[in-house]
Amino acid sequence: WLSNKRGIEVQRMTPDQIDWRRETWTLPDVENKARNVVQPLTPKMLELIRDALGNRATGYVFSTTGGDNFVTLGSKLAKAAVAAAGTPHISFHDYRRTFSTQLEEMGVPSRVISLTEGHYDRGIEAHYQQATKRPLDEQLDAYRKWEQFLGVTG
Repeated sequence: WLSNKRGIEVQRMTPDQIDWRRETWTLPDVENKARNVVQPLTPKMLELIRDALGNRATGYVFSTTGGDNFVTLGSKLAKAAVAAAGTPHISFHDYRRTFSTQLEEMGVPSRVISLTEGHYDRGIEAHYQQATKRPLDEQLDAYRKWEQFLGVTG
């Protein structure tokens, strides 16, 4: 819930997608709606991934079966979020919308919010403007703002 990525993308995360040195997660094209998605990882995100992996180097990162199966969105975490919100249901889409709206309230540019969502411009600008470092840095700044808002920085 710290990345603003689609639930299935996070569920299918595997250790080989993590570049620990660059502190990034590269999502396979076949498992997301966008192409060439490189996700910067905050120290908190890296800590959660390390904790979820334990001593494993294979399988799904977020798993209760030693990596064989990924966790489902009907997990204890999702149920706890619904209970804390005092509502009968929260979809993953609701959470992504809340995340994006709050980033907008914090003054994060819409272009950067779109990057956190995994929405990429497919227009002519995308053909000519192919910077990689600045967009990653801007996303990382947005994630740090989000974590600070949530009070989970670490």
